[in-house]
Amino acid sequence: MSLPYICKRCLDTNSQKSFSELPGGHQCSKCIDQYTAFKWKTLSGEIMKTHLCFNCAQKSSACQVCGLDVVYFIPVELRDRTLKIITLEGGDINDNGLVRKIMDLVREEVKS
Repeated sequence: MSLPYICKRCLDTNSQKSFSELPGGHQCSKCIDQYTAFKWKTLSGEIMKTHLCFNCAQKSSACQVCGLDVVYFIPVELRDRTLKIITLEGGDINDNGLVRKIMDLVREEVKS
């Protein structure tokens, strides 16, 4: 059995970490391919379940449960657009104009 690709928040350091494979093929919410879904129960009683296939999650560095970036815990689209802006602007994060553009992007994302 392979393990799901999940972030620290969804893994919950206090969870029992007893992953169960869910029977039947489940459809990835991103690419619509069939994949093996997993579920587990946290100590607080919350049932966690994967929604993305392993390939989509790994390619985009996104959690299979919440879909957020596994390092920064932000939406993957926001991360990608921010990195694109930084790259287009020459990568100088200390530039005030660049910071303003990034903050505008963050505000735009929060509104939607």
